[in-house]
Amino acid sequence: MQQPARHAVATAAATLCLALLAACGGGSSDDTTTTTSTSNASVPPGIYVTNANNTVVSFALTATGNVAPQRSIAGAATGLSLPIGIGADKQGNLYVANRTGSSVTVYPGTSTGNVAPTRTLAATGMGSPEGLAIGPTDEVYVSTCPGCGSAAGGTTGVFHFANGSSVSDFSLAGANTGMTVPGSIALDSNRNLYVANSFGGNIAVFAPGASGNSLPIRSFTLAGGGNLQSISVGANSGNNAIALGIPGRGIDLFALSAGGGALTAAATLAPSPTLPLAYPGGIYFDNSVTPPVVYINDFSANAVYVVQTAGTAPNLTVGSVRIISGAATGLSSPLGITVVH
Repeated sequence: MQQPARHAVATAAATLCLALLAACGGGSSDDTTTTTSTSNASVPPGIYVTNANNTVVSFALTATGNVAPQRSIAGAATGLSLPIGIGADKQGNLYVANRTGSSVTVYPGTSTGNVAPTRTLAATGMGSPEGLAIGPTDEVYVSTCPGCGSAAGGTTGVFHFANGSSVSDFSLAGANTGMTVPGSIALDSNRNLYVANSFGGNIAVFAPGASGNSLPIRSFTLAGGGNLQSISVGANSGNNAIALGIPGRGIDLFALSAGGGALTAAATLAPSPTLPLAYPGGIYFDNSVTPPVVYINDFSANAVYVVQTAGTAPNLTVGSVRIISGAATGLSSPLGITVVH
């Protein structure tokens, strides 16, 4: 996600161009977000959120209102430095992409307080990491976005880390990729990689394991353009969709197979009195139920919206909305989001 003058996924993730940090485009965070809901007894169930004030907070899955987080990772020892993309693996670990720290820090899922990471992922050229996505085999993808604002240099592209490794084994970058400001990324259950380029509204999809200066297998742009702050995908039966967070417009939804030219969204979860969304940072498209639940960070409102949708993906509408916000929550310009069941 990026920051309001910036954005980035998330991840997926997702990323968000935060006005307070400078214009970006893009997680992660996650947030880049993982494409399917994570089932992992070692990482306690909850909603995990990165904040621009260098903290990570988690809430109960049923949290609502002005509620204190279950746990909070914060302090000098954590190594958090503008954390954006966030994800969880199946081995009990949380991963956080630190844009101004040029690293991905890894913590036990039960961590709280001023805890040091157990591992740090880094690579030559991996400056300004923003989007983060974790695949079905616990491999880690990290997008780097030097053009996203409040950045720390680096190569524009995506870095891959094998399960359990702190050393990148390959990257995806170059003119053929079409990547310009890859602020957020996502993976589907087949390991296809979805890259959202913040400014200009371009989405590119790459084959599993694509590396080097590879061409995408398909791509599309948003009809009318848009500042893509975050991306998440649903890839389960009945929940096939690409969700894109766009400030001022809401969450645009496209078919998972979308590609070819400028496309209009199949549906949009638009701001309304029920969903008072201003600046969608991270998105998490939760496949554990049908119709899906969509979790959204609102960077401007210091809030998390839990949206139970209605309909069939990607033609979804807003059903009920649960809101987490208030001074007790510790939400402070939230960026990335992931969910663990």
